[in-house]
Amino acid sequence: MSPNRLTDKYQPHRLEPTVYEGHAKLVVHTQRLCPSGSIYHLLDWIPEQSEKMYWILVDDHSVVKFEIPYEGPGLPEEVQVGTLREYRYHIGQGKRRIRLDRAVEDARQLSGAA
Repeated sequence: MSPNRLTDKYQPHRLEPTVYEGHAKLVVHTQRLCPSGSIYHLLDWIPEQSEKMYWILVDDHSVVKFEIPYEGPGLPEEVQVGTLREYRYHIGQGKRRIRLDRAVEDARQLSGAA
């Protein structure tokens, strides 16, 4: 499906733990690191040589970054928990900022509906 408008391709990627097993694992790790959350959006992930790095928005207030090694027990390493403001400043403008703003908007709508 091609986007109707240029900005349509920047829709947030909400984690759905009840639908996807991989999402469920990410949510479990994220809840351990930031237990106050209930809505999770995958902002970015990078497959490295020995691990995968993830950035996950928790509700509309925190961003959790961690690495999951390919070898071993698969527990998060190199954990960083920061504020939305810090992450927004760090990424600057562009595609990542558009995705972040859409994810924040989506999280706020979902939390208001709950």
